[in-house]
Amino acid sequence: MRITLYKRHKKRCEHRKERTYKRCDCPVWLAWGKTRKTADTQFWETAQKKARAIEQQYENAQLGIAPSQPIAPVLVEDAIKSFLDEKRGQNLHGETISKLKLSTSRLLDFCRRKNILFIRDVTLPHLTEYRVEWSQYFKRPTCKRTNQERLRSFFRYCEDAGWIVKSPAAKLSPIKIKKDEQVATQPFDPDQMDRIFAAIPKCGFTADCAQRVRTLILIQRHAGLAIQDAIKLPRAQMTEDRGDYRIIMKRTKTGVGINNLIPGWVGEEILRTPNQNRTYFLWSAEGKARSAVSYFQRLLKRVFATAGIPDGHSHRFRDTFACELLLGRVDIRKVSKALGHDSVATTEKYYGAWCKRQQQSLDDDVRASWQKAAAEETAKTKRPDSSVPPSEEHGGVSAIPDSAYPVQ
Repeated sequence: MRITLYKRHKKRCEHRKERTYKRCDCPVWLAWGKTRKTADTQFWETAQKKARAIEQQYENAQLGIAPSQPIAPVLVEDAIKSFLDEKRGQNLHGETISKLKLSTSRLLDFCRRKNILFIRDVTLPHLTEYRVEWSQYFKRPTCKRTNQERLRSFFRYCEDAGWIVKSPAAKLSPIKIKKDEQVATQPFDPDQMDRIFAAIPKCGFTADCAQRVRTLILIQRHAGLAIQDAIKLPRAQMTEDRGDYRIIMKRTKTGVGINNLIPGWVGEEILRTPNQNRTYFLWSAEGKARSAVSYFQRLLKRVFATAGIPDGHSHRFRDTFACELLLGRVDIRKVSKALGHDSVATTEKYYGAWCKRQQQSLDDDVRASWQKAAAEETAKTKRPDSSVPPSEEHGGVSAIPDSAYPVQ
């Protein structure tokens, strides 16, 4: 195996077209096979030494020669702490960090039960046994697959840090998801929406609390916002637009901007929502936004129970928004923009689920095609029989009137 060196020039570098130029301060990268890896240096000679060291490691591995220096023992908990610190440095969303923290804490608990102290001692059979336990944490295979990707990310970090020779998670078999398990959360139908709004006054809320819950539902249903974005919606981000209202903001999760119109009556009801904080419609701006999300989710849970919808969830209002647009023949690319997605593939994956109303729309189209075909068949039977050519019908002489010929 031979490693190739090249410069990955910065935008301001005047030698961008010369990948082997050595005297600029741009970083040096290493390439072999399909692998591309930074040498963590701008000096060509230092990168060459690292390349020779990697080549030697591969040659020793092919010859069965063990590494000259043993891997330093690093505790599992120390490896997890370093991994989480690295992820925090990437400026990831707080919710993403929380999920990584939860996944790694469960791995740490498993290692303690198996008396595994050092990260280098974790093997593929250990992870296979650990994956069996995921059924008690996750109900859906999609969640298991996502957790496995987090696990692989952690062990890749440990491999890059030099704490393990090779990631044991890299050889974990993929988690297959059947088509019937890929169905996204179903939207609410009009009857369910009526029951939800009718249930709010029956939940025992105060008048202000009931109005705030109703406002949250209206924002999610008609603007397509996720619950955290709906709760943190600033008053300045909703403006009047020719009798209706427009919401312009960036999604908290992805940073993608949305620019959606909502009906005038919805905007007026949102403006009447009581809130002590004058900056936001629903959020008090005291404490973390995640705490406010948990509070409103508890209120919505009571509403769904009163409405007789046990599988109700706040995200289904966003699904309803997307489904209504699709039923209205809105192009899916425009729906993707309204939802604030990075790509149309995300919209198709999570919001292209087939629901009862979409099936009903398809049935109506099929019946309409039947009626159209029947009407064309009826019209055809009323026409005179034109199957016999005129030449045969009149003894071989074409029946063309004399008036059709011009007078000479």
